[in-house]
Amino acid sequence: MTIASLASIKIEHQYFKDKTDSSLELLPSAKTEALLKRYKLRWRFNQGIFNIRSLNKEALPNGKLDSPLIYYLCSHDGLFEQYSDIPFHNGGLTWVEYHKYKEARCEFGPPNRLLKNEIPENDNVPEYCIAIIAIPCHQKYLVEPLLDVRPKILSIHARAFFWKISLIHQRLSTDTNLVLQAENQQLPEFEEETTDDVISGYPVSEFRSKKEIKCRESGYKKLQLRIGDKTIIESLPNPKIQQVSCEGERLYLRSLVYI
Repeated sequence: MTIASLASIKIEHQYFKDKTDSSLELLPSAKTEALLKRYKLRWRFNQGIFNIRSLNKEALPNGKLDSPLIYYLCSHDGLFEQYSDIPFHNGGLTWVEYHKYKEARCEFGPPNRLLKNEIPENDNVPEYCIAIIAIPCHQKYLVEPLLDVRPKILSIHARAFFWKISLIHQRLSTDTNLVLQAENQQLPEFEEETTDDVISGYPVSEFRSKKEIKCRESGYKKLQLRIGDKTIIESLPNPKIQQVSCEGERLYLRSLVYI
């Protein structure tokens, strides 16, 4: 039997060490579900890889569908938007953040016009939808087995934040000349800022990164606290993605460290 592979996509997430986000799910729009049934197309989404196929190479008129298949990309992780940055793509595939699409509708240009025509206002979009993907299906390659098809890559970026490290002087005097530095070039330089903050009754020294840092699942290991030539904390904990604060137009991840 000859398998007609219509589309193969791999969704990678740069936040995760293995680039696989197990919280993701793909769900077809109502119109797409009708097309899948009409042409008896089979699709699967597993471990970030989406495949759609037809067991009949003559299944589609002229070897393609007149309209793209619309899928809702959903996440079951309530913190997804904290660590994810969905870029805008329009190269063979079209996808866009759902909340931006919903707010702007036709203002985004060709991809949004395309999506507007394909998604009716009353379509049952899942509440946890994070993006909409438009997948053109062309029966342009026939392979056996299906795994020989190289998938197109859609990459979700890890979100970048400025870091704020608040050192709470529980034992050390505030007169101590502290230096916060990264052991290698994975992290940018930090600079100390003057603050009158008091936490739990203790004074605070505050360091902020000069540049944004992309968050990631495995974190960064070598952010050291030093006094002169002496290292007093070999590796400070990375800020957690739940600890987001906004100052002006800047987003910060804040970490509290008792010293």
